[in-house]
Amino acid sequence: MINSNLLFFLLFGLSLGLSAQNLFPNASFESTRGTIKQPRYDNMAMPYEQKSGNTAFVNNMNMWYSANFGTPDLRVLDDNYYKACKKRRDDCDQAKEGRHALGIITYMENSRSPVNREYIQAKLTETLTPGETIQVEIWVLSEKWCKLVSNNIGFYFSMKRVYVEDYGPLNVKPQFNYTEVIERKEEWTRIQGSFVADKPYKYVTIGNFYDNEQTKIDEVDVYHGRNNNTPKAYYLIDAAKIYQSESPKEEPIKPVVKMAPKPMPAVKKYKDKTVAVGTTIELKNVEFDTDSYVLKPVSYAEMGELVNWMQSSPTVVIEIRGHTDNVGSDDDNLELSVNRARRVYDYLLSKGIHSSRLTFKGFGERRPISDNQKEEGRRSNRRVEFLILSK
Repeated sequence: MINSNLLFFLLFGLSLGLSAQNLFPNASFESTRGTIKQPRYDNMAMPYEQKSGNTAFVNNMNMWYSANFGTPDLRVLDDNYYKACKKRRDDCDQAKEGRHALGIITYMENSRSPVNREYIQAKLTETLTPGETIQVEIWVLSEKWCKLVSNNIGFYFSMKRVYVEDYGPLNVKPQFNYTEVIERKEEWTRIQGSFVADKPYKYVTIGNFYDNEQTKIDEVDVYHGRNNNTPKAYYLIDAAKIYQSESPKEEPIKPVVKMAPKPMPAVKKYKDKTVAVGTTIELKNVEFDTDSYVLKPVSYAEMGELVNWMQSSPTVVIEIRGHTDNVGSDDDNLELSVNRARRVYDYLLSKGIHSSRLTFKGFGERRPISDNQKEEGRRSNRRVEFLILSK
């Protein structure tokens, strides 16, 4: 007797033809850039995973981004993690494929936002063809350290990249949404479905696109986390697939025409400041409140100028640097500074600045430029700068 999963793939493969290919880039999240480093703060939310977290997602994940202020995680479930976990427990999570997965919050309420959501987003390797049936699939696993499970993991396809400066759900309707509550299990759960493309979509975003009233949640029977943790539903995601039935058309081979190399554009000054490798420039009007990495409205004019400058100086590579005042613990301030730098990084990405030209780092309270004893000085120390790495 043929296994039902095997039958699905046989029929699915026959309907698409042998030339069908997965249109998700980096579909199992194994491709990363740089070296994944252990965060400088204790990763208490992910026991035994020394390198997992949002810092790894932002710094090292190739081709996938956040679509709002939420902070998806790159989960590094490698041999080192598994050995450390197995010494303490038997139910250690493993990736569906390879050694990486991504993690997103599908339901959470806290002081930051009454409706807290996280999304992952990527540009498809090919534009969808209007009128074609699109097949989508991902595998999900409920995180063992969370109190809740939820429904509503959906796929939203768009012509342009989506980015909303908020923690709540995106104000869009997914073309496909999984409406059943995804229960806590030891094995991964497959989510699959289809829709007919009505436009030549280029981007896909995955997450919960519905508010709290439209989201079903349940408490889990066995909870492994801390009692004081904020209740949330959080899922690992792996092995993403998307297919369309139309085979890609072969482009005719064009003759190679040798052209004279274009002269490299000159790097413009930034606000009358001379730009040289190693120069650090403060973004004076990018502001945050104490213990917050939400940008104040006054910040966007300055960041718009930075975007314009980066676009007019296409060879420049910068490192965005976040700093805090001395209110709070060293570890909290370090994490806060990373998030402040990441917020500017995400904004630049959302405006079309390529990730190969950007990196970011947080220094916490270790590099003050003013007296932390006065509010005026603390306000100066809550700053973001950028360092010229190359031009």
